[in-house]
Amino acid sequence: MYGYKIINGKAVIDEQEAGIIISIFNGYISGLSMKAAAANAGVPMQHSAVKRILMRDIYIGTDYYPAIISRETFAKATGKRLHRANQHGCEKRYTAPPMYCAIMSTVSSMNMGDFPQMIDLVAEKNVDVFAFGRYCSTSDQKSEEYHIEPTAYRDFLDMCYKRFQYHKANGCTTTFQYKDHLWTLYLYEQGVFKIPENHEPDKIYDGCHCGIGHMTILPTGDVYACRRMESKIGNVFDTPMYELFVGADL
Repeated sequence: MYGYKIINGKAVIDEQEAGIIISIFNGYISGLSMKAAAANAGVPMQHSAVKRILMRDIYIGTDYYPAIISRETFAKATGKRLHRANQHGCEKRYTAPPMYCAIMSTVSSMNMGDFPQMIDLVAEKNVDVFAFGRYCSTSDQKSEEYHIEPTAYRDFLDMCYKRFQYHKANGCTTTFQYKDHLWTLYLYEQGVFKIPENHEPDKIYDGCHCGIGHMTILPTGDVYACRRMESKIGNVFDTPMYELFVGADL
């Protein structure tokens, strides 16, 4: 995290970087643009990088991170930022989108029979989002123990889709997300997904929802867009989850 160093498991202030942060906040509050505030602090930065610093409320202090700026300073910078956004007619850009809590499971031959009851339960509780993906066995497991034959998985998707539609028709507000990219093939078969008539030959119109519908967090705090490939985007102990989700790396 910019502004801090981790020493013996504890966050301590990096005095040099903290001085830059304080200078950026003060410069922005005084009327400088974001890039100008960074340049005035002696560190040329892109607009987006400065904005992330100005939006990082962790700098007012948490149980883990000591404070670098005061709450008053952060409030003034936030007020200035939102006022400027409103002047330029882009206040929506600075309104954080809602983040929902999702119930997600993996499916394999070991547990696919549990899904009808699971779908009914999430519908009964009206959870925000429900999704599942095919189980990916780890290195010490035999994939054949969890394998689902293609036709059996197609039948499984058919069961899930019909159950989703039943609950939606009966007022369920849960978003049943079609995370697995094989949903696209099923929905194409059903006539629900259609390739645009004037489609571009090199454009992907649907597929895996990694980084859009889900992320993977390891016990170390490392965050991956997809656990099936090398796609690390950061660490939750260094960067707030919201910043990882909306950041450029994802």
